[in-house]
Amino acid sequence: EDMEPTTVLDSCSDDTERVTMVTMIPAIPQVVLCVRRNGQMLMYDVLKNHVLCEVGLPSTHYLSAPWEPCCAFGADGQMFYVKGSLLDPSEEFVPGSGSSSMFVYQLRSFPTLDSYWRRQLEPRPLITHVTVNKRCDALLRERLSRQKDRIARMQERWNDLRTEIHVVQRFRDAGQTRHRVKVAFASRS
Repeated sequence: EDMEPTTVLDSCSDDTERVTMVTMIPAIPQVVLCVRRNGQMLMYDVLKNHVLCEVGLPSTHYLSAPWEPCCAFGADGQMFYVKGSLLDPSEEFVPGSGSSSMFVYQLRSFPTLDSYWRRQLEPRPLITHVTVNKRCDALLRERLSRQKDRIARMQERWNDLRTEIHVVQRFRDAGQTRHRVKVAFASRS
């Protein structure tokens, strides 16, 4: 496995395209929501490193405070809530709603996320062992099953150490020989 970090978004020279928030969708850990300062809300697949879709507000609204957006996931990541403000405060989007509104998106209705919902991970229980004795037994079984690997690694490390000691001894011996040559040469002059 490659443990190097992956660049999902390249750095932008335009300040309005800088990312202000990154959050994971709870039910789909490989998909994240990135919010840019210009109000763009993009969903990325971090394993494949590409944009899946852009979540947009109605044309009458903009993302409230995109540098610190007010948004959240609900229903285990199936719902996405985001606060939007009116572009023109003199026109109300919904009578009596004021200048801002909360928008709700059903993420299951996004076609680009269909394949991710199908391969949804099964929830794992947080507690797998009922008693301390069962937990200890499981840990000991795991340790014993890995014993052969540990023995092989230990032998490899001892061989590496032995090789390094021989190299150090050769350098030391070469240094002593050089010192004897210098002393013998100095005594002749």
